[in-house]
Amino acid sequence: MDLLLPFILSILLLSTSLALSLIFSFFTNKQHKCTQNLPPGKTGWPVIGETLDLILSGLKGHPERFLQERMRQHSSTIFRTSLFGSKKMVFFCGPSANKFLFSNEIKHVATWWPRSFNKVFLSATPADPSHTPDMIIMEESKRFRHLILGFLKLEALQNYIEIMDSVAKRHIEEEWAPKIDNLVVAQQAKLYTFELACRILLRVTDPSKVAQFEDRFGNVLAGVMSLPLDFPGTALNRAIKNADFIRQDIVAIIKKRKMSLDEQQQNNNKDSSTTRDLLAHLLHTADENGKFMNEVEIADKIIGLLIAGYDTASSTLTFILKYLAEYPHAYNEVFKGNIYNG
Repeated sequence: MDLLLPFILSILLLSTSLALSLIFSFFTNKQHKCTQNLPPGKTGWPVIGETLDLILSGLKGHPERFLQERMRQHSSTIFRTSLFGSKKMVFFCGPSANKFLFSNEIKHVATWWPRSFNKVFLSATPADPSHTPDMIIMEESKRFRHLILGFLKLEALQNYIEIMDSVAKRHIEEEWAPKIDNLVVAQQAKLYTFELACRILLRVTDPSKVAQFEDRFGNVLAGVMSLPLDFPGTALNRAIKNADFIRQDIVAIIKKRKMSLDEQQQNNNKDSSTTRDLLAHLLHTADENGKFMNEVEIADKIIGLLIAGYDTASSTLTFILKYLAEYPHAYNEVFKGNIYNG
């Protein structure tokens, strides 16, 4: 028996090595076949891909280096990578890429979000179980765009100038002026644009409620743009929980608003100030198939709009203030109420 044991162990070791070699060879050949027609690049680690590299670049204050390094390594116009749990991701770089993307939306380019985004924001059960999350998002994007297309015209947006002006004045007087010696514009701009979005989209005017929403949205965004690991303690898990809380609050607001609109309709009250906002529009407007969205679907769309404007609008405002500070002659013209054309 003592003589057989080394022989048996050798056979097991040889078999294991052979099996691992075959498995490695299989996946290598499979990956090679799958990437023959893909742009140059690499997918990094399993599951997380190159997400960690992107996050580390951001923590160092230079997220753009993630792209610059890969443009140098692979291609200055197009390369592939894997981020946030998605194995198939391609980056287009340069003016020609922008032209291609913006001129081929829907035709050759589809809306895409990381897998973590789907976990956080897809709450409704698809009508067709065979539809993937990406297919659902694409269909819902088309449907929602059709619903709000007319609402976002310049004539409709003019109705909100008074609200924008009042919120801006309050923020400058109560939030910006007291911190003028140590003002972080980016953070204050984010608070301003978020409160404005809550006012316009949900009619939430209570500052404490807005602050609660903003705190939860910060956790949601941190989780969406994190490693795609969903278990207690991870950023994604916190994002999912916070998104659920936000959704419940927004659904409650929508139901209350719906009751108010129904009462106005019963009383033949056609006050335009209470019926022209986006929430009323979504509640009373059907899509091209005559279907109305329910409260949860509307809540998902509102959350999407809040997320979409959370960083973009505040970043734009921050850079406007930055350049006005750097170019006093432009600032003076704006201060006088003139539009500066350079």
